[in-house]
Amino acid sequence: MIKTADTEGRSDAPRREAVVRSIVFTDVVGSTSVAACEGDHELLRLLERHDRLVTLNISAWCGEAVKSTGDGAMLAFDRPAFAVTSAIHIQRQAITAGVPLCIGIDHGPVTPVADTDYRGLVVNVASRLSDLAGTGEILLTERVARAALLPGPTRPRPVSGLPARLRVRTLAVTRGAI
Repeated sequence: MIKTADTEGRSDAPRREAVVRSIVFTDVVGSTSVAACEGDHELLRLLERHDRLVTLNISAWCGEAVKSTGDGAMLAFDRPAFAVTSAIHIQRQAITAGVPLCIGIDHGPVTPVADTDYRGLVVNVASRLSDLAGTGEILLTERVARAALLPGPTRPRPVSGLPARLRVRTLAVTRGAI
């Protein structure tokens, strides 16, 4: 939201209070290559499979579809355990459905903007983690793992460009894992 100031320096936009959410970004790996090599029709089929998986899993885990990112989605959850569980189910089903997917998750305060969007460091970190995740991986911050009481195996992962206090964990999902 771009704020405009009046002549006295006050903002015309209402101040929004931060809320705590777990933000999940999904990204279909290689979508541009699919479009270039196999055509837009095949890309649309791949993205439709992605969208179906996401829609099924966010409703099952009380999540909110915030927006499409073109070849992925931004999701929000009130509870970090639901975000992680949903991400695991999405990733497992994506593997089975042949949708190469990477996922990033962070948890903390975000600022609501418009009616259905969020902004803030947590959003930026979750997006960056999905960009850095490999196919079949879920990258999440240590605070997500702690808040979700994550029982599964994770391994530390250094990520340049993020504040040092944001320790990142990798959760690799395979058909039989987790």
